Amino acid sequence: MNSRIAQKIIHGAEFAECVRFPGVIQLSIELRSAGWPRRPGRAAGSRNDKKQHRSGTIARESARSRTCEWTVRLKWKADDVGFLSLRDPAGAPHAAGPPECLLAHHRTTDPPTNPRGFAAICLSFAALLLTLISSGPLLADNQHELLNKRFDDEIQQLTQQIEKSPKSADLYSRRGDACFFRGKFAQAVADYEKMVELNPDLETLHWRKGIAYFYAGRYKDAAQQFENYHTADNVDRENGIWRYLSQTKALGRDKARAGLLKYEKEDREPFPDVYRLFSGELSGADLLKRIHDAQISPRDREQRLFYAQLYVGLNAFVDGRLESAEKHLGEAAKNNWGSQAGGGPGYMWHVARVHHDLLVAERAAKAK
Repeated sequence: MNSRIAQKIIHGAEFAECVRFPGVIQLSIELRSAGWPRRPGRAAGSRNDKKQHRSGTIARESARSRTCEWTVRLKWKADDVGFLSLRDPAGAPHAAGPPECLLAHHRTTDPPTNPRGFAAICLSFAALLLTLISSGPLLADNQHELLNKRFDDEIQQLTQQIEKSPKSADLYSRRGDACFFRGKFAQAVADYEKMVELNPDLETLHWRKGIAYFYAGRYKDAAQQFENYHTADNVDRENGIWRYLSQTKALGRDKARAGLLKYEKEDREPFPDVYRLFSGELSGADLLKRIHDAQISPRDREQRLFYAQLYVGLNAFVDGRLESAEKHLGEAAKNNWGSQAGGGPGYMWHVARVHHDLLVAERAAKAK
């Protein structure tokens, strides 16, 4: 699990450290003391000391006290779920604050001889515990609950706004997105169609409507929507992939592959190679290996792996290999880059998440 130190404040025997796991959780440890000697050479009222006072990060206690208090705390960052924000328009944090779990807390009059080392040990054990539980149902259920509540509230609010402004294509667009992210595909289709009815200029490039058609089981309508898109954009291979997926469900793989759209112009990575997966030139394993072996930055690799896992999973789905589809869509849903993306990439992260959840639910229902 990748992590990075987000905050470290050391002042004499006072220590606070926080590790953020992007998109979901925050692990923090605080070691606070009062009255312990300052480090040699650090005078009270120094520039650094004043800076820390201004930051308000470390609470000051009475100099007469001789106590040590340390805490290890695990927080679920509600405002980091997906690409949505649980902050008000002014940017203020959500009033309820992030849910959290206290892993350890101790207060003693016997301070550790090495505060930084002591804190590092605590942090290491907490991080190990976090690694063990992070893929378990606790975090998953919490994230799902946050997302579902967010979308339910958004759908309700947008419905009220639509009643007041029934001619707003933007409101239907936003409610359509929220319905799709909630797994309400027929409602998403209805809102996207109403959006186009109000503004016909949006029809040709409305790829979200095509994806909603696909998940609503209207595969021929989905294929037609992606064909319409191709008339305006003959570079985007991702659109051609969705047309292939829709035609595979409607007509079968052989006919879909025979009618695969042809592209000659350059496209963004990793879609040239991803497209070769659907033409039969590359296997899913070959595609993923190419990305792992590429001489690119970690961020670029994470981005390419998101799309690769998503479309390897979708390819397995239309081929009926549901176990493989669940595995790869799950990897896409766990991808840090995808979970923090906005716009189109953020929408595609929700596609991975929603589809993965559907496969998990179907498997659980069959097992009963």
